[in-house]
Amino acid sequence: MKRFLLFINLLISVSVNGQGNNEFDNSLQKQFSIGWSNPISFVANINDVNNEKIGIYFDFIAETSATDFLRSHIKFHPSKTPYTLEMNDFLVSIEKGKIIKSLDKFTMGHGIGPYYRTNIIRSSIGQGIQAQWNSNYHGFGIQYHLFNDIEFNKDWSLNLLVQLNLGLHQNFTSAVLNSTTNEVWEFRTANQQLFSVGVKKKL
Repeated sequence: MKRFLLFINLLISVSVNGQGNNEFDNSLQKQFSIGWSNPISFVANINDVNNEKIGIYFDFIAETSATDFLRSHIKFHPSKTPYTLEMNDFLVSIEKGKIIKSLDKFTMGHGIGPYYRTNIIRSSIGQGIQAQWNSNYHGFGIQYHLFNDIEFNKDWSLNLLVQLNLGLHQNFTSAVLNSTTNEVWEFRTANQQLFSVGVKKKL
């Protein structure tokens, strides 16, 4: 959990410092997005007994010039039981982006930047007992995103996202002979959520 909080602080610092002299330029737009992060993989596995949970994402976009922006991105799969609250495949990233094409009701852009992912678990044994927070399966790497925004109302757009990422990720393997568990780090993608869909609001 300490590693997760440290990385969040680092990303916030990068985001703030990256705005440079434009930090107080009110002419630059800010936008907020919310949406479904895993529609394809969720529907593909809907009949599976162990099908994945619906994923959600949040984006905050701050323009740094007429064609450049910074994106803060969070996505995860929430789930809850009587004794646990989980945010699996929790991923946070800060990405520097650029507008590729901008028309009357259509905007296309892309960006790239570092990410950190983990699973966050809050567990409680019972009422009156302090809850415990844990995290596992950490990872970090680089994420690229491509977006299309289609305006359907004033200041509101349909937000279509394609995201690719690659990095080092923690995993655990079991040795059958001596019943031990070994920690390994693997070079792979962070999430299977290639395509996401949501809505974006200009602030």
